[in-house]
Amino acid sequence: MNPLQMDGAVLELFVRLVFGGLAAFLAIVLWTRVRDAAWILVIAGTLASYAALLYEILRYFGFFAAGGLTLWGMDPARLVSDNLSVLCFIAAFILMIRQNRL
Repeated sequence: MNPLQMDGAVLELFVRLVFGGLAAFLAIVLWTRVRDAAWILVIAGTLASYAALLYEILRYFGFFAAGGLTLWGMDPARLVSDNLSVLCFIAAFILMIRQNRL
């Protein structure tokens, strides 16, 4: 039996990797054309999201041990990788709101 048929999680990670890679590539292309801080934070959030996906894939295949270092019962690397992109988006939205104040 084909390994992809046995574990749908691998196929899901592959699809996320392809679409995330495309988003990261387009973000890097846009980065060279943008000077606005809010847009740079959106781009940084997209790149952080892709980095979190890469970290998740490496953990899935065993390149990083799960639960090696814990802080208050949480894995700090996973906590940062899962939330850094959201923090970048929040900062970008706050800057956009402040710039467009009437």
